Amino acid sequence: MKKITLLSLCALLAVGAGAQTSKKGKATKDAAAPATEQAAPHKDVKMTSWPELKAFHEIMSQTFHPAEEGNFEPIRNRSGEMVTRVKTLIAQPFPEPYRTADMKVVVANLEQQVVKVDQMVKEKISDQELMAALNQAHDNFHKIVGLCRKDGEAH
Repeated sequence: MKKITLLSLCALLAVGAGAQTSKKGKATKDAAAPATEQAAPHKDVKMTSWPELKAFHEIMSQTFHPAEEGNFEPIRNRSGEMVTRVKTLIAQPFPEPYRTADMKVVVANLEQQVVKVDQMVKEKISDQELMAALNQAHDNFHKIVGLCRKDGEAH
């Protein structure tokens, strides 16, 4: 029953995201993207089974996506919060299906990348250099999501 409920919720969120519009009434970038691009890889993973990963995803999403569009204020204001969330992710035992050597390595890499981003923010590094480091952290987050999928969970 939980799987059906979760799958239904995911489907509703996907439909809602596709129909989202900006304040000016224009379709957002996600809504205008082809169907293959709309389904971001991390939206399919059951992050509810890993609350710390879900919390990290929240801060990553709220800082990375604005930076992609040239708005670096969120990451510059919240990089310390991102460090706190990745450290919380590491400090808590991973849920059973994700307790693998590969996952430990990828999450440790994510921590290093997030700490690097925070240090770059403190050093007032250029937006271009900051974006490169933030991209690495974001790509690594997607590696974690990919490892989560390998356990056979339904998407």
